[in-house]
Amino acid sequence: MPLLCFLLDDTWECMNRRLATIKIKGQLERQQLRPAAQLAALALLAAAFGVVVAWRAPGLSLQARDALVRTRGVLVAPDDMVIVAIDEASIARFGRFPWSRAVLANTLDKLAAAQPRAIALDVLFSEATNEKDDAALAAAIKRAGNVIVAAQLVNQNEERGERRATWLHPQSAFAQAAAGIGHVNLALDRDGVARTILLRQIDDAAQAYWTMAIETTRVGAGLTSADLRETPEAVNIGARVIPVQFDSVNLSVAATNDAPVETVRAARLAIDYGGPAGAFAVQTISVTDVLDGKFVAERLRGKYVLIGATAALGDRVVSPFTRAESADGNQNAAPLAGVEVLAHALNTILRARFYREASDGQAFWLAVLMAALTVGALTLAQGRFAGLQQLGAIAALLFGVWLTAYFAFVHWLIVLPVVPMLAACGATVPLVLLRRTLLASGQLDARLAELTNDNGAVLPSSVVILPSQLRPQPAALIARLSGAHAVAILARTPSGYRLLSDYGASLAGAESEPIALPHAPCASVGEALARPSAATEYFETGVPRGMFLRAATLKLEAAGTDLGALLVAFNAAEPPAVATLQLCRELATHYVALLSHDAGQAEGRGWLWRWLPHSLANKGQQLAQLQQRFLRRAGFVNRALHSMEDGLLVCGVDGFIAFANPRAAQIFGLSATALQGQELFDLTGLAQPASANELRDVLTRLLIERAPVEREITIGEAPPRYYCLRLAAVCEGIEQTGAVTGLVATLSDITRQRELQQMKNDVMALVTHELRTPLTAIQGMSEVLAQHEFTAAQQREMHQAINDEAKRLARMIDEYLNVARLEAGAQPLRRETVRVTTLLERTLLLLEPLARARGLRLVRRFAPNLPQLLGDADLLGRAVSNLVTNAIKYSEADGEVVIETGTTANELFIKVSDQGCGIAADELERIFEKFYRVPRIEESDAPGTGLGLPFVREVAELHGGRVTVASESGIGSVFTIRLPLNDAIEKKS
Repeated sequence: MPLLCFLLDDTWECMNRRLATIKIKGQLERQQLRPAAQLAALALLAAAFGVVVAWRAPGLSLQARDALVRTRGVLVAPDDMVIVAIDEASIARFGRFPWSRAVLANTLDKLAAAQPRAIALDVLFSEATNEKDDAALAAAIKRAGNVIVAAQLVNQNEERGERRATWLHPQSAFAQAAAGIGHVNLALDRDGVARTILLRQIDDAAQAYWTMAIETTRVGAGLTSADLRETPEAVNIGARVIPVQFDSVNLSVAATNDAPVETVRAARLAIDYGGPAGAFAVQTISVTDVLDGKFVAERLRGKYVLIGATAALGDRVVSPFTRAESADGNQNAAPLAGVEVLAHALNTILRARFYREASDGQAFWLAVLMAALTVGALTLAQGRFAGLQQLGAIAALLFGVWLTAYFAFVHWLIVLPVVPMLAACGATVPLVLLRRTLLASGQLDARLAELTNDNGAVLPSSVVILPSQLRPQPAALIARLSGAHAVAILARTPSGYRLLSDYGASLAGAESEPIALPHAPCASVGEALARPSAATEYFETGVPRGMFLRAATLKLEAAGTDLGALLVAFNAAEPPAVATLQLCRELATHYVALLSHDAGQAEGRGWLWRWLPHSLANKGQQLAQLQQRFLRRAGFVNRALHSMEDGLLVCGVDGFIAFANPRAAQIFGLSATALQGQELFDLTGLAQPASANELRDVLTRLLIERAPVEREITIGEAPPRYYCLRLAAVCEGIEQTGAVTGLVATLSDITRQRELQQMKNDVMALVTHELRTPLTAIQGMSEVLAQHEFTAAQQREMHQAINDEAKRLARMIDEYLNVARLEAGAQPLRRETVRVTTLLERTLLLLEPLARARGLRLVRRFAPNLPQLLGDADLLGRAVSNLVTNAIKYSEADGEVVIETGTTANELFIKVSDQGCGIAADELERIFEKFYRVPRIEESDAPGTGLGLPFVREVAELHGGRVTVASESGIGSVFTIRLPLNDAIEKKS
């Protein structure tokens, strides 16, 4: 029973936690979708505007389609259609039209003899003329068997002055003889352009006529009238399907009361014009040529023949090409004759060149897509020259729309809704800019309010750096202090937690906000360590495999306010100490408190503040006042800090530098700009692995105890400089008791104090160790002389020993004083032009007797034409003398000491090589220390004070150079003085 209760409670807790997680995720998704919803609403609004523009101004869409037709250009005239033209030449021969119908009868006979597929007679024969001529024409039509005659609806004036629409029917003889009757009416748009034809119209006797293009197609295919059928979306001519647009109003008619009722719909077909007037010129022959037999009959066999007037006899219509420019740049204003329109309509049906236009719904969604692309283009076009980038992006979009519409029309006859798309693009631009302006204005108001209410000081820089702009890396610092594998710092929000900073593994649910924690954070560090959770409950990716990690969750609070939580994942076998975790929590608390303060300033204002900002004039006045105040304050503080003799560094709580004064840049050998972004703890050596405990102690004193820290550090190597590093925490509030917002570090040069202290130590060492030996010898021999009687020879020997020890004491004091004066800078360099070869010859001349006494040879290997140096000849000579003397002292008899000179790219070197006992590798680092002598050498009989090599080092460094040594035990040593060349000296030694 207890087990069952436990399981039920656990299940109930899991369900509640799951529901809470779903609720939080839902709220987070809504928050994330808010900007996307705004942009989506903006795109929908712009698309609706584009569709409304297309509805209210349909002529724009028609003009856009005409532009596509003109851009496509002229199509090649089809070879299966021939126009027999009643042209100017025919009128000149037969007189003014209408002619005698016997002429047309003769023309039909000659055409029928060529066996065309169908003959469309685009001429009205509604009135009777000469009975003989009428009979001849009717007989010719009957003999041909495939002639289609025309009917037309015209407006005529009645006797009362009213205009009435009247059908002009062909004479009954012609109608009975013809293979079909087709109307030649055109549907003109509001701008007078004939873009479509009505496929079927009804006369005043309720007789429905198909258009002549349809009838010509039917007759040419050898079909009957029954093969013409209407479907809900098309008109079928046998197996040929013609997609058309039907008007919404249908008409039900019956020829007589007893006839069946027929429903007629207004079906429109868009004409695909292949070119302007004269596009069928290559396929046009004159009636005169037909009658004179000047045509090839094979040219008409099996083709569609259209007979009509191309001369200026009657009404002409305007096509999309009428407003096009011709090749010579002039506007092609010639309208089309009716027979040419019939040819284009017939070609549209025969070639199945049917336009496919988008529906209103499709046009709307294409406009939405265009608006979305415009929003994306304006969003991406940011940064420098944003205005030009945005203009270029919009121009590219418009060009892309037109190019897409062109290719879709040319290759697939798809007419894209260009007008709604372009209108949506045009409406999106001001809407996006308006949204940006409102958001920017609201944010500017918020920033002005923050600056107006801010009583804190400005950071010392020419650019004001807000705390929230400091590099946020506290999680990495916490991981370093605690040895954790993963760290996450969360801020508390009304709906959950928000991730501020993380390190190592990824936090589960970090991609969505707010974040729901599986367990409540612990208020006590001891409790968090005593009851840790599995790290996999918090972190999902990046956890090392094969390692059992536990996670401690700490509550972050200040002054009783819940600020957030700190998650630390550590190795279960090596948990962090309580004090370390307490330090980490304090670090995270200060960081969250700082960012929560900055975020609270902006989040405290509602949507009305953001969307209804203050006027620009008001903002300008506030900015002017704040600018003057902050510039005065920042200028004073900036000048004061730049004038400091000590180095000053300002950094965030994570140690990354935000400001450095010129003295600090000089100390580290970097520019002030290069120092920004560097880590203070790395620069000062506190972040080294060996200094981990020291870094922990320093941060504990700064962040928890709020006490300043002072450390001595060394910067540089040749020679090193010593500085006193003082660290202090910058806290909020006048009492400095608020959250820590940063750290301030000062660097004071204490190299001089170190040298003075070292000098005191050296003097003590000299007196304690070096001077005591000769003084003891002098004192002992003096006491012996006073207490005992010696022979004259013995007394002289003892007096000589006392004299030697006194000289040794004096020499040691002189050598020490020489080194001390050089180190202290008390002995200035007497710079002059130095001929190196001459200097060395003079020095070696004095050392030749000593070398011969030891059985050694001094070998000179001087490079020719050595450049001259600017330096102190006396000091350089003494330095070389020390090296050569040491080489003579520690070399075996019958050997040689080589003195070599030469140059490199920017140095002159003096090298002294011996074949002596050499120096062990572990002793090389100390041979330039004062009073230090190699132990094995001290056991020999070679006298020395341990001050010669320090003297050589000081002389080389005073000249801007250095001294190096290479040695091997039992083989010998090589000492090299390297001096920088002076480019101003051009003479050669």
